[in-house]
Amino acid sequence: DVSTTRQFGGTGLGLSIVKRLVEMMHGDVGVISNRGAGSLFWFTATLQLAGPPQILMPPPPCHLKDAMAVIVDKAGGQRDLVQSLLGECGMRVSAVST
Repeated sequence: DVSTTRQFGGTGLGLSIVKRLVEMMHGDVGVISNRGAGSLFWFTATLQLAGPPQILMPPPPCHLKDAMAVIVDKAGGQRDLVQSLLGECGMRVSAVST
């Protein structure tokens, strides 16, 4: 295929979509291009600071309120997550690393 799309890698549709999205975020988009050296695409946007992360799913109903659990795992992130979820069920949880 010797079409312009194949030869130059696109129709420019992606750039027009990016331009509209960036304008919706009260920003600007541009390109700096040097023949034989490539192109630099950039954008600015006005964004709000993110709030604290939210759990996307509520914890499942738990019938183990006040039960005790010990979590033993070398992966701190996983250990913390399980401890948090069980704690939200009302369990008394201790966690240790292996």
